[in-house]
Amino acid sequence: MTHRSPLALQPIPVWQSLAWFGGAALLLYVLTCWGIPFWSQWSGWPVILSWFFLGGAGVFVPLFIAALTCARRDSRFTDISIWQRLQLRALNRRDARWFAFGFVAIAVTTAAVTWLLQQLPAALGIPIPAHPAPPFLPFTGFEPGQHWMLLPWLLFFFFNIFGEELMWRGCLLPRQMARHGQNAWLVNAFLWTLFHLSFGWYLLIMLLPILWIIPYAVQKCRNTWVGILLHGVFNGGAFLALSLRLL
Repeated sequence: MTHRSPLALQPIPVWQSLAWFGGAALLLYVLTCWGIPFWSQWSGWPVILSWFFLGGAGVFVPLFIAALTCARRDSRFTDISIWQRLQLRALNRRDARWFAFGFVAIAVTTAAVTWLLQQLPAALGIPIPAHPAPPFLPFTGFEPGQHWMLLPWLLFFFFNIFGEELMWRGCLLPRQMARHGQNAWLVNAFLWTLFHLSFGWYLLIMLLPILWIIPYAVQKCRNTWVGILLHGVFNGGAFLALSLRLL
């Protein structure tokens, strides 16, 4: 069954959604399991800097380029601009309300999930990680003299946020809406969760509020900027708090 797309786009088959998210997830898994350890050992770079380099160049920059390429192609056939295709428009009051909803919902549910993760595993005798970083990234904050790495992080951060949001929400979500209608955000959120499997079970559970609320909010307001801002605020805020040892 197909539905009317807000941009008159062709519906995306389920296998193509799986191919996009699954291919990116596989690439991320390979880089985190083998690429980063190899590169860090060979180059002598700290693991965190290797993550910035390989994660950015190997996953997020390609997503960014793919999103722009797909948007440019679609804009030629639908007589809309690339900005319209990516659902990037000026924020209005409705968008601001959805951002506020997403921010509060993510903050509250993440706090609840974090509390549960601290209680249940201990009660069940399940060991929990000492810090909320992915298993491939034993990073607990910058050592003295390492804060210069925040500069390459800024470049990595840009492509991380814009690469994912432009691809997952800007490009794929509207076409998923043409296929799945109002259930598109569920498909998008589920596949986005699979994309993060290499982050380990503990961090993956902590990320569930972000992974499911952002697709919902973006679908409701149909403005990718809301996803970019929500993703950026929580991703950037969490990393800065961890890197400055505030967590």
